[in-house]
Amino acid sequence: LALFIKMNLLFNWDIFIDVTAPILICLMHNNPNSPSAATVSQACVPAPGSIRIGPFMGIPKVLQQLGHDPRPVLRRVGLSLKSMSNPDMTVPFAKIGRLLSACAVVSDRPYFGLLVGQQVPTSALGVLGYTIQNATDVDTALSNLIRYRGLNDRGGFITLGRDGAMARLQYSIIEQDVTGADQLNDCAVAIGCNILRGLCGPKWTPIEVLLAHDRPEDRAPFDKFFRCPVRFNAVYSGLLFNRRWLEKAPPGADPL
Repeated sequence: LALFIKMNLLFNWDIFIDVTAPILICLMHNNPNSPSAATVSQACVPAPGSIRIGPFMGIPKVLQQLGHDPRPVLRRVGLSLKSMSNPDMTVPFAKIGRLLSACAVVSDRPYFGLLVGQQVPTSALGVLGYTIQNATDVDTALSNLIRYRGLNDRGGFITLGRDGAMARLQYSIIEQDVTGADQLNDCAVAIGCNILRGLCGPKWTPIEVLLAHDRPEDRAPFDKFFRCPVRFNAVYSGLLFNRRWLEKAPPGADPL
C-alpha cells in the first residue's frame, strides 16, 4: 500500500505536500533544534491557488516608507493590517497580485514588487525557509525550494534548469492574465536572489536577470538591487548564474 501511494503521489507535489506537511510539522515540533513551537504550530498548507502571507508582510511598511497609509489600499482588496501581520495566513494568489498592483499605482512606483521582494529574507518562507538555510549544498536547497514550494505558494511554480556551465532558476505563474503578474514576477525573482545570497554570501550576483515584462522607464532600481545585467521582455522571469554555485555549502548550515 505504501509503495502504491508513493507511486501515485510522485508526480503531484501539491497532493504530496497536503499529505506530508502535517507529519513534517509534527516532527519539527518535537525537534529541539527546530523553530519555535508557536511558529510550527501555526504552519499550514495553502489551498490550490493560494499563497502564504509571510513573504508579503513588508508591504505595509514599504507603503509607509513611501509616504502612504497602507490601510485604504489593503481594504480595497479585502485585507487589513491585522491579516498582514500573521505570516502563516493564506490568501488567494490573485489577491496579492491585485494588492501589489494597487500599491504600484498609489505609490507611483511601477517597480513596487521589486521593493517588496528585495526585503524578504529566506526565513520569511517559514518551515521551508528553515530547511533551505540548513541544506547540505545550494543544489539541495533549491531542490527543496522547488519540491516543497507549495508550503508557501500554490499560484506559481519554480524550476531549476542546467545548460552547460549555466544554471537557471525560473519562476512562472500558473494562471494566465493574473492582475499584477509583473509585480509578482519582480517580487519572486528578487526573493530568489535573496535566497541565493543567503546561501552563497551577500556579495553573490547572478550573471543575468530576466524579467518577462516591458522595460520600465526607470530601470535603476533593478540595476541597483541585482548588480548585474537585467534583460526585460524576456520569455520567462528568472536568474542565470554559474552552475558551480550549486556545489557550495551554505555558511552556518546544520544539515542534521
